[in-house]
Amino acid sequence: MGKFFSSIITFVLGGLLLLFMVANRTPVRLGLDPFNAENPAVALPFTMPLWAALFATLFLGYFLGAFGMWLSGSKTRQKLSRQKKELKQVKQELSAALQAQENNAGDEKIPPAPRD
Repeated sequence: MGKFFSSIITFVLGGLLLLFMVANRTPVRLGLDPFNAENPAVALPFTMPLWAALFATLFLGYFLGAFGMWLSGSKTRQKLSRQKKELKQVKQELSAALQAQENNAGDEKIPPAPRD
């Protein structure tokens, strides 16, 4: 039942997105000069539909945010990497100690305990 509602919501949002794209298909030239709208000092050399410009900023913001989150997790990743190396070293040491203990125990041949 949840998959059905999810499909309906996705269909409705897709329809709204399509309507938005059709309604905002007028070509625009993006510029960063608020004082001279006709001939901005800093502007893109081409025009694009308004919906494309809005989606481009959405995607740019998404990827910049993801990159920022990745950068903020670098200390945690370094710590985990260090802990993995330490764990691997401890496992090797424990395995070597256990192997040595088994070799020493095999030499002594302790008789099994009697059963009642």
